[in-house]
Amino acid sequence: MKQQVLLSICIPTYNRSGVLSQTLERLLADPAFDEEVEIVISDNRSTDDTETQVRRIASAHPNVKYFRNAENVYDRNFYLALARGNGRYLKLMNDYACFKPGGLERMKAYIRRYDGKGVNLLFYSKLRWPHRLARELYLPDMNSFVRLVNNRAVWNVNFGVWKEHLAELDSSEELCARKVPQLEWSFQGVAARPTVVVNFRKYDQIDVPGKKIDYLFYVPHVVNYYRAFEPYVERGLISPRTIRYDKYRILSHYVGSRVIQYLYLAKEVSFDKAEAWRVLDGYFADIPYYKYLKLKGRFLRWLRRKR
Repeated sequence: MKQQVLLSICIPTYNRSGVLSQTLERLLADPAFDEEVEIVISDNRSTDDTETQVRRIASAHPNVKYFRNAENVYDRNFYLALARGNGRYLKLMNDYACFKPGGLERMKAYIRRYDGKGVNLLFYSKLRWPHRLARELYLPDMNSFVRLVNNRAVWNVNFGVWKEHLAELDSSEELCARKVPQLEWSFQGVAARPTVVVNFRKYDQIDVPGKKIDYLFYVPHVVNYYRAFEPYVERGLISPRTIRYDKYRILSHYVGSRVIQYLYLAKEVSFDKAEAWRVLDGYFADIPYYKYLKLKGRFLRWLRRKR
């Protein structure tokens, strides 16, 4: 009798044949990779040799499934990768993400523990203070979730969903075009039921050569990020105080470093800096840490010019 798939590792990919091949080699060599686990590759119509390489691997491993989109559907491919999985739990992964030793087995154990318990189950990498040493956290509402995870919810690898809840996710082109569907899906699940977040230090990454930002970074990661909050603020599920706290955290742990990197130290970027400043000033002008960032950026730019 064929064993039911417990976990689907769902990987959307585009033109990263070399990195993806390394990722698959690592996953396939993991002692915990067995009949309970499948890998689902959703190829966004790559123009490199991704299809050739993955079909070669899949021919030797029945639980590696390859799908190729008829056209590039951009971030909607995240949903397609999940929808093509057959496991009880569908885990979204990047094509450069894999597990440290013991990580896959630990994930499988948690999935077995919470299967059928009526909670969301999410695996988050390196929770911040004061939860760095926690093994797992039970979060009964959206305020506690937002305060815990902050912008980490935008990293693909931190998202997963039970197969039975997949139909709840909004897979519309409008939502996916905002470039943070995994954030909005997380919110949809957290609003519907309690959530368990596992402090999962077992992810590993393979370096992606030539990876760069070719869009106005602050639109998806500020404008669309906070747009995802709005329906839940209106419903009273996320408080204004939590939003203000979140703005400080996103500046101090994520967006702020990109303010320094892109707007002060980069000689040129692929987007309009004036528009970037309009976005940032519109969202963070009343946050004291934002004023500090501007002073720091000016000082670092002056220091660089003096050298």
